[in-house]
Amino acid sequence: MKKLVTFFLVAVFLLAMYVPVSAAQWDLYGSARVGTFWTDLDEADTMDLNHALQSNARIGAHVKNDAIGGRFEYGTSQGDANIRLLYGTVDLGAGQLLVGQTYGPFGIGSFISGQVYATDNGLLQFVPYTGRKAMGQYSVDALKIALVQPVETGDPEVLLPQLQLSYDMKMDAVALNFAGAFQTYDLANGDGDTLTAWAVGTNVRLTMMDPLYINFGGFYGQNTGNFGQFGAARADITDPNNIEDADTYAVALVLGTKLDTIGLEAGVGFRNEEIGNVDADLMAYYLQATIPLSQNGAAFIVPEIGMFDYEDEDEMYAGLKWQINF
Repeated sequence: MKKLVTFFLVAVFLLAMYVPVSAAQWDLYGSARVGTFWTDLDEADTMDLNHALQSNARIGAHVKNDAIGGRFEYGTSQGDANIRLLYGTVDLGAGQLLVGQTYGPFGIGSFISGQVYATDNGLLQFVPYTGRKAMGQYSVDALKIALVQPVETGDPEVLLPQLQLSYDMKMDAVALNFAGAFQTYDLANGDGDTLTAWAVGTNVRLTMMDPLYINFGGFYGQNTGNFGQFGAARADITDPNNIEDADTYAVALVLGTKLDTIGLEAGVGFRNEEIGNVDADLMAYYLQATIPLSQNGAAFIVPEIGMFDYEDEDEMYAGLKWQINF
């Protein structure tokens, strides 16, 4: 697998060098990221260090050739290359069609937090986010509609892809994103009950008090973990004909500013989940500074402290992320 990936990357770079510029425009990029964090769990006797290359360190390219476009991006996971993004686009005149693997509409506007702990976690447990999946997406102006690879459980009979959509609005110093997701299938190869998962969410960015910015967002839904919402609960399935739905709501708030060249940011997230008689909460807090190491801002470090407050234990952490974009 490593040899195949290496061969592919070499071929791409050679192609980018020798294909005439008029045929396609290749914009290559990369981002090296290392995290150094000490974590202290309530139940642990010592504080543990994690100093490693982050799995979202990446190398990739944007490609443009008239009405055709595309992008690929490779990351690293446990030392192996993995595909983060791989898609093509075509301008249809009355909209754009995207085919491949990328971020779905439910979550495309959810990077409102710069939290760097746990591989740039970004408070994603508290805002709409389902990661990168295979899809076919049609977008026109501010509207995106996508048929997304479904997330399956319980040996299901799946007849429909997952549906995601979003709508973006920009008004002076206010940016809004509204999103929704829906998925349904029958358990036990169609002989069991129907599992339905859905959610609606929003993200808002306020910059009218520049350099101060305020970002907030959240979502509400049922069985959100079953369609891939990051970190959320799944339905409790005791057997294919007995489904206990999980109801979830979550909110996140981020405040940030800039003092000369140093960026400061603080964030908090809250999530509540109810499954039958079980009621569980999760909270997260962090405070960070972004300190540039180069004049153009491509190299920087981000010291950060924070905590995750679970029902049965707390996870406190401190450390920093090192990053160079090239």
